[in-house]
Amino acid sequence: MGISVAGVIAAVIALANTTRPHVPVWPWYACGATFITGLALFVFRQDEIAQAPAFAAPPPSVTNSPTYTPAAQVPTYPDRLFSDMKPAELLRTFRGQAGFASSNELGKWTRISGTLESVGDWNDLDDYSEVHLREFNPRTVFVRFFFTNPHVVRALACLSVDTKVTIVGEIDGVTRDWIGVNWCELESISTKRY
Repeated sequence: MGISVAGVIAAVIALANTTRPHVPVWPWYACGATFITGLALFVFRQDEIAQAPAFAAPPPSVTNSPTYTPAAQVPTYPDRLFSDMKPAELLRTFRGQAGFASSNELGKWTRISGTLESVGDWNDLDDYSEVHLREFNPRTVFVRFFFTNPHVVRALACLSVDTKVTIVGEIDGVTRDWIGVNWCELESISTKRY
């Protein structure tokens, strides 16, 4: 579109600088050609964006895994090692033993269910969106869920607050105040009203 604006400006300047009694035709042709070129580039770019992959390839452990399943079916992931610790136990262990015991849990996967509270904006720089569940907030046990699939983030953003969800992700970091869960996937959505 910038090319089209430049074409219009060039045509106006050419018309303003003319001293002949009749207006020359060539600036109108130049303006029209520039506008059509800009429009064609704009349309081509939109097709290119639609055909491009929307996200980078996930790590090998995340491929071929479901992102949504009905609540009645709990999927199994044979290539993933799941942690037996609940988020509260993980934080308690980290605080009590200066982080040594919980370091064994890093890299393991976890399944956490809760009530959707917020879906953060997509971070273009790091390619993620942070999601929070009501039960895991800074006042209790703060768990930060990082989703790296923009399609899932858009789906989460369409859900209403108070929707019950189950999230599967890899335990990526534990501090004194929060747990980071990365490569998150939306395992199930409960449509029941409680």
